[in-house]
Amino acid sequence: MSSPDVRCLQPRHSVPLLISLFMVATCALTYELLIGTVSSYFLGSSVLHFSLTIGIFMFFLGVGAFCSKFIHSDELSYFILAESILGVIGGSSVFLLQYSFALTPYFSLIALLL
Repeated sequence: MSSPDVRCLQPRHSVPLLISLFMVATCALTYELLIGTVSSYFLGSSVLHFSLTIGIFMFFLGVGAFCSKFIHSDELSYFILAESILGVIGGSSVFLLQYSFALTPYFSLIALLL
């Protein structure tokens, strides 16, 4: 029986990782709150929109945790790529929501996708 590949981070590597994870989590919570706030401003029913936003957010946290089992090489590159994409999408989420409310009938769908 072979032992699993257990990799321990050096203490000098774990501090930047923890700081970046804290920053990413803070940004994700901010995006979540912004999407819920803008949705409730435009459509009312803040309880419904915050519940949907938080519920979908939590669901996809689980999906991301499940998918992370299948990444076995170059984890740092995948982390940087995923967070860069999420940063661009999350950072432009309020603009996208305002644009979709003004010009398309698909505001609720776009809010849920964001």
